Amino acid sequence: PRADRGSRGTATFAPLRRATAFLGGALALRAAWVGMHLGGFPGSQPVLAWTRVSIRLAVPAAMTACAWGCVRIRSNQSATGILYAATALVWLGEALAAYLYLTGAMVFL
Repeated sequence: PRADRGSRGTATFAPLRRATAFLGGALALRAAWVGMHLGGFPGSQPVLAWTRVSIRLAVPAAMTACAWGCVRIRSNQSATGILYAATALVWLGEALAAYLYLTGAMVFL
């Protein structure tokens, strides 16, 4: 069999497993950084801060856990779709953070 295929002629799940683990690790690092700085800057509005945290970290982390479950049961399509949605939420959270920073509503990025 080819190197990029499993033993039964199906695609291997290793790249999907690595991508899911990488996203989970990146979200954990980002959560640690935000946790150290959340509320530590004057001028931060709590509602906007928690909206950012949920859109940018909490929901994508839950979706990454769901994707990991799909990877474990070898459900390729489901895991890929969940990862796409989680990645879109991270991008949306980053865009919201940049907007809030540029408008002066939040003082940290």
